[in-house]
Amino acid sequence: MKPMPKKNDTASVFGLGRSGRALTTHLVRSGVRVYAFDDAPACALGDIPLWLSSLGVPLFAGGRGEARGDFVFRTPSMRPDSPVLCRAALRGAVVLGEAEYFASLCPAPIYAVTGSDGKTTTATMLAGLLTASGKRTYLGGNIGRSLLPFLDEITEDDACVLELSSFQLSDMECRFDTGVVTNLTPNHLNWHKSFEEYAEAKRRLPLLSRRRVLPNGLFADMDAYRFSLAEDADFTLRDGVLFGMGIPLVCASDLRVSGRHNLLNLLAATAAAAPLVTPHTVRSFARAFGGVSHRMETVAERDGVCFINSSIDTTPSRTAVTLSALKERGRLLLLLGGRGKKLSYEPLLSALAACDAVCFLFGETEDELARMLKERGFSFVRCGSMACAVACARGEARQGDTVVLSPAATSYDAFVDFEERGEIFRKLVNTQKG
Repeated sequence: MKPMPKKNDTASVFGLGRSGRALTTHLVRSGVRVYAFDDAPACALGDIPLWLSSLGVPLFAGGRGEARGDFVFRTPSMRPDSPVLCRAALRGAVVLGEAEYFASLCPAPIYAVTGSDGKTTTATMLAGLLTASGKRTYLGGNIGRSLLPFLDEITEDDACVLELSSFQLSDMECRFDTGVVTNLTPNHLNWHKSFEEYAEAKRRLPLLSRRRVLPNGLFADMDAYRFSLAEDADFTLRDGVLFGMGIPLVCASDLRVSGRHNLLNLLAATAAAAPLVTPHTVRSFARAFGGVSHRMETVAERDGVCFINSSIDTTPSRTAVTLSALKERGRLLLLLGGRGKKLSYEPLLSALAACDAVCFLFGETEDELARMLKERGFSFVRCGSMACAVACARGEARQGDTVVLSPAATSYDAFVDFEERGEIFRKLVNTQKG
């Protein structure tokens, strides 16, 4: 395990997003001398420069400046082998991230969740099951909330659930009580040099965990509780009933959220929460859980048209899962686009072939998507922006249709994150005139 900074040490913090700001605050309050860095110019950082000044933290904006001190904290989007971090490591600095820092200091058991798809829903389900089992539970990490502000109140009797990305895991060395990997498919190949590198980052989580929860067939060399919709797993589906270690838990038809992917998510979460969770708890939770924000979230129903926000769908495979879950509703008006991850669109194209759908395209990937959809003979409309896509889909929609934002790409060409994209979609749906 890496050493952690203590009072009177010096640290550099790269990236001033939510986790970077929480980290800076915690370090300063712990007596650490902090230097802050961000690629954006100071004029684009809003009130952050003034806030840093009030803390006595020097700011190096616009990608300027070299890391200082014996501890260097990288933002998750910053590769560990970036030149500035390599130079810091060569002079002996410890390079780590905000999530690793929290995990190293946290007194409570940590349940860590990663995966190519479904990790947000699985982490949220896991936190809900632990809470329903009587644990005071904290949910954070890649899901969008740092848990550092809660560190002083967390005790060893509590539970913490961390959603972790491959970016965060790539150089982690801390330990976890339980590690869950939901699945593994190509993702983030615009950041990772290869699928093998991406897979190795995901593999770090079970290696760092005392207890492991993995899908059937993944990392077969590891001892783990296995989950699958086949019958040969520890947590599985049989004759329409979810089972855990041979014990019936809940009928699949009782889940409030739809889709076979959510059956897998619940199996993974239940395996991670065992043995704290009881069948009664699983049943009650499954019947009440309505899903997470920005994941197949119904935001409006108007004149017989349903509007669904699934902005969290940042890969073609995740959009394919959403289409599969929604195709029985009838015609889908699908909003697609954003910044791509250099991934294959075959899962999306295969899902579209099984649907009655019209695609409304926007963002950086619009040209690429238009070319592929035209080659396959799928219906599409080029819109340029998400606002235009919402307006066009709304104008096309008729009673019984479903308008769904499931972009199959990241939001970074036009939005801060997928959450902002989803919130703007919600506002557009509720403010645009039909």
